[in-house]
Amino acid sequence: MQNVNPFQEQKPVKALRYCVFWGFSVLLSPIVVPARVLLSAMNLLLIAAVLGFAIRKQDLNKQLSPKRRHFVIWAGKYLIRLQLWLLGYLRIKIQGTVPDFRTTKLLVSNHVNSIDPLFYVTLGFESFVCKPSIEFMPVFGVATRSGQPIFVSQQTQQKIKSRFEANQFENGKLKFPTLVVFPEGTTTNQRALLKFKSGCFQEQAEMAFINYDQKYFDHSDASCSMLIPQLKSLVALYSSVSLEFMGKYVPSVDEQKDSKLFANNVCKYYSNQKNLKIMNLTRNDKFYYRTGKLELYNGCSEQFKLEFGPQCIKK
Repeated sequence: MQNVNPFQEQKPVKALRYCVFWGFSVLLSPIVVPARVLLSAMNLLLIAAVLGFAIRKQDLNKQLSPKRRHFVIWAGKYLIRLQLWLLGYLRIKIQGTVPDFRTTKLLVSNHVNSIDPLFYVTLGFESFVCKPSIEFMPVFGVATRSGQPIFVSQQTQQKIKSRFEANQFENGKLKFPTLVVFPEGTTTNQRALLKFKSGCFQEQAEMAFINYDQKYFDHSDASCSMLIPQLKSLVALYSSVSLEFMGKYVPSVDEQKDSKLFANNVCKYYSNQKNLKIMNLTRNDKFYYRTGKLELYNGCSEQFKLEFGPQCIKK
């Protein structure tokens, strides 16, 4: 597999189709963009109100009542799908068999863009392992809390273990939502995989792969702020995403005893299926590449230093 920088912006081929697409997009943008922005703002307020009401005065560390959980799932599915449509993501293509969110404990996926979780919410998967800062964000904080997430901390692995232990079947359904995890730990440009972190690999895992259509612009926020791809999608006439469900990975006896072995083998499976190189890079490597701050370089991974060196910064 060729040596690639998983954080570098991908430049689309500027063929005739590319020029026609952006020509029409820019021509219609004075009408399309304001309409999308206005309707998106209204829908975000609706999401905050509806999901905020659904979890009001609820202890989110405990099981929600079946009716309340059902309401959160279905309200989230349709309101988030509308939000993605307003952002320009008119098509979400599904490949493979979607696992039942009522009976699945763990779903793992690659990570390309900070809005990746929203696409899984449209299929009923609304609980994630995510950054603690999201909890306090307007609108997104309420929407995230409604899915009973696990916020990253020093106790993340123990919290995940406790969730899996508590998430038992009751009347044919799990007590808590499916936990969706992006084990790479940060976003990439779809050209490589980062070595999977092992904290979530304590249960058999349903595997998914998210793939953005990159013909017209790079949807990844690995090389830029998360706002940049969303601004591009607002201007673009349309964007499309595919979600491929790759089946269930059932750990062997050895993998059940060793979560690192389990994580590495799942990562290798992804690598073989998608012909992607596995790279032992970190979030710090990405921020060094984006900012070029020399004080970050000492904290970069050995592989980043060996393959790219201090000159590898965004131009």
